[in-house]
Amino acid sequence: MSVKMRTLERSELSQSRNEALNEVEHLRQEIMNGIDPEVDEADEQITEHETASILIEMLEDKVKDIESALAAIESGRYEICERCGKPIESQRLAAKPYARLCISCQEQVERLEM
Repeated sequence: MSVKMRTLERSELSQSRNEALNEVEHLRQEIMNGIDPEVDEADEQITEHETASILIEMLEDKVKDIESALAAIESGRYEICERCGKPIESQRLAAKPYARLCISCQEQVERLEM
């Protein structure tokens, strides 16, 4: 990967990381607003808070993956599958620049998780 490409990827990943962290903060603020037990909509508020909690967890996982990708850029391991050591497909990285696994390994991992 050229220095120019590495700089571009690092910049895009940093921006994605910041956006995810901002969204996490926004969702946490929504949760902090609390639930009013006197309101008829309390059940709906609980559901919204549960959904926000799930989204926070997903975004925190995304931030970890982005930070891993940033570290991989620095170490020269970016674009390399962490599982099999083969290059990650360019179309996969275009869709998910913080991908840690190639498509084949990702599919295997997902099958194992089922």
